[in-house]
Amino acid sequence: MKENDFKDLLETLINLCPQKHQKWLYGRLEHGNEVNLSRRLKSLIEPFKELFGTSRERSKFIRSIANTRNYMTHFDQSLQSKAASGEELGFLFHKMEAIFQFLFLDILGFTQEEIRSVVKNNYLGQKLKNTRHRNKKGIDTHV
Repeated sequence: MKENDFKDLLETLINLCPQKHQKWLYGRLEHGNEVNLSRRLKSLIEPFKELFGTSRERSKFIRSIANTRNYMTHFDQSLQSKAASGEELGFLFHKMEAIFQFLFLDILGFTQEEIRSVVKNNYLGQKLKNTRHRNKKGIDTHV
């Protein structure tokens, strides 16, 4: 929604709300027009999406980042079991570092083909491969 339209809507809703609940409602709606973390991450990896596996693997990766960030930022105990930890957190960190490096190479003017070549021929490719997946039987496997 356009920023001015959202501000007008927010003001209208707050004014229609009983005064004793206005502060609470404002807190709930204040950031309601922002793009969520998962969507932002998806747009960041879009140019390099095939380097992050299948659509299902990318979705799992993005969810893992968002769950871990939300758990560590908001201390939401319901996300503790979904948040990465230990070795898995290390793998997640390496993949996130790779995203930033891809974006940096893109900003520097590297073509998509050149970026893929960098991934194939150096340690960035290792960062993407060094992940752990749980198969259908619940057994961890390295990919």
